[in-house]
Amino acid sequence: MTSVYNVLAVLEQAGFERLPKPLTIVGTEFDFEAAARGTKSSHDLVLIATDQVPPRRLQRLIAGLARSLDLAESRRPVSLVVLGGVAARDRLELERYARI
Repeated sequence: MTSVYNVLAVLEQAGFERLPKPLTIVGTEFDFEAAARGTKSSHDLVLIATDQVPPRRLQRLIAGLARSLDLAESRRPVSLVVLGGVAARDRLELERYARI
C-alpha cells in the first residue's frame, strides 16, 4: 500500500483531489486501490490498481466504470496507474477504456 500512497502524494502535489473508497459513480461502487480527480488544469480521473488484482477482474472493473461514466454523461478522461505492471495482452484490453 505504500506505493499507492506515494502515487496519491504525487497526484495531490499536482493539484489532484483524493476520492473516497469505494469510488461511487451513478450509484455503483468500484473497488480500486485508490482514485483521484483533477481540480485545476487537469480534469482526469486517475485510478490506481496493483498487480494483486487479477487481470480479468481489473478489466471488468474498468469496463464497468466506463459504462457508469457514460451513463453519467461524464467527459472526464480516465487514466489507470497499475503498480507492478500489466501483461501486454491485458494492457490492450484496458486501453479500450483508459490511458495506462
